[in-house]
Amino acid sequence: MQSTASAMTGIYRPGYPFSGAELQVMRAEGLLRPMLADVYTEQQLPDTPQTRATAASALLNRTLRRCAVLCGETAAWVHLGRCAPAKITVITPGVYRRPTRQRWQIHQVPLAEGEAEACGPLPVTVPLRTAADLFRGIGTLTSQRSLDLMDADSRDEQLGYWPEAADPLRPDRSQICTAAETGQNPAEHRMQLIGELAHQAGFGAEELTEAVLAHRSAASRAEAVEQTAAQCVSRRLPTVR
Repeated sequence: MQSTASAMTGIYRPGYPFSGAELQVMRAEGLLRPMLADVYTEQQLPDTPQTRATAASALLNRTLRRCAVLCGETAAWVHLGRCAPAKITVITPGVYRRPTRQRWQIHQVPLAEGEAEACGPLPVTVPLRTAADLFRGIGTLTSQRSLDLMDADSRDEQLGYWPEAADPLRPDRSQICTAAETGQNPAEHRMQLIGELAHQAGFGAEELTEAVLAHRSAASRAEAVEQTAAQCVSRRLPTVR
C-alpha cells in the first residue's frame, strides 16, 4: 500500500488511493491503526516520533509543510506518544494569512537556534522548548495563559473537558485525551505534559525557568515562574490502562 498524501510510505488519509470507507474497512481487518484525526498508519509501522510527526504533517497543507515547526501539544505528542491533539499546533515565520478551517493553530513567535530539530518530514520544537511553550500557553488548545499567571483557584476553574475535534478530524475519539476522562483540568494536563518531557529529556526546574524567561518581555515574575516550574517538573502523566 502506498499513498501520495504523505511523505512516508504507510501513512494514509481519506482520498487517493483509498476512500474513508476503504480505510475504515482496512482498519477493521487489522491492516491499519488510527494515529490522530483521520490519519491511519499501516499496522507494522512502529509508533515512533518520526511516524507521529509524519501523521501530523499529513493534516497540513503544502505551504505549512514547507515552513511550519510543530509546537506545543502537538510537539509533546510527537515526543511522548501520549494524547493525540485535536488540532495541529505549529510555529511559522512571518504572518500566515490563509484560512485554517479550524484544523491548525498557528503561532508567529520567534525560535532561537537549537530550539527545533528534524523529525520525519517536519521540524519539531525540542523537548525543553516544547515544555517552555506549554508553560507559556504557546500551542495549547484551551487556555493560552501562562501557568505562573494562574493561581490555584483560577486553575481549578478550568474544570471541564478538552475540546473534541470536529469532523473530518476525528474518526476515532479514543485517540484524544480529555480532561473528563483523565480527571484533570487543562492547566494540570499541561503541567503533567511538562513533567513528562522533563523526565524524558532530563532537564530540571532551573533549565525550564531559564527557557521560559528567555521568551518573556519582563522578568518581574521570575520567582513565580521558578516556583511553578518546580511544580511542573515534579509531575508525571497518569498511567494509561
